[in-house]
Amino acid sequence: MFQSKFLFLLAGMVLLPCCALAQKNEISFSVGAAFGDDQSLAVGDPSQCSVSRPHCQFFELLSTPGKLALEGSFAHRLFAAGPVSLYAEAPVFAIPHHKVNAEPESVFAFAPPLTLDGSALFFTPGVKVKVSLPVISIAPWVSIGGGLAHITLDPDPRFSATVTSRDTGALELGGGLDFKTPLPHLGFRAEYRNFRSGTVFTTDTSRFFFVSPERIHHTFGAVGAVLQF
Repeated sequence: MFQSKFLFLLAGMVLLPCCALAQKNEISFSVGAAFGDDQSLAVGDPSQCSVSRPHCQFFELLSTPGKLALEGSFAHRLFAAGPVSLYAEAPVFAIPHHKVNAEPESVFAFAPPLTLDGSALFFTPGVKVKVSLPVISIAPWVSIGGGLAHITLDPDPRFSATVTSRDTGALELGGGLDFKTPLPHLGFRAEYRNFRSGTVFTTDTSRFFFVSPERIHHTFGAVGAVLQF
């Protein structure tokens, strides 16, 4: 299901330029590594805990190790002023195999560590500003956008707070360098993007389940190819 969604979005980006042949367009595909922030989880009735240790019944630190990530993007040039161009951009960012390691705090060392599997898919359309000079083979750019993220984790019977999936808002901020090649329509790209979104873990005071922070950053560094026409 996850792979079919990603392929469908990429196919849409490939077909979309057919409707705007008179304009400058870019299609890129990048592969790299993604890293996520840690989250602190606490489960327990605050009324049963001491002042120094709120939510004392259980506490975990979730660490998200580096993982393979993919990105496909379509950009359409809106206008240009000298070497500066403004693009409408539609990046699709995917983490096909997303792992979360949950380790108990030392005071609860008797609790077994967990590894939860899942995936993440981001769609954050926005704008991109690119500076390109004919005499220079490197073109820097920056981008900003916002959209949706679909985060999933496989349920684990030992971790009842885990939900299967969640749709959440997402923000994207990034930049990179495009390198020209002897081929007129093909280039290479080095990029860095930061996707900020919610996760499947959210605070639920009715169940005494507390999460901090509720929104995390997914940093993505990658290299790829760019087709320009």
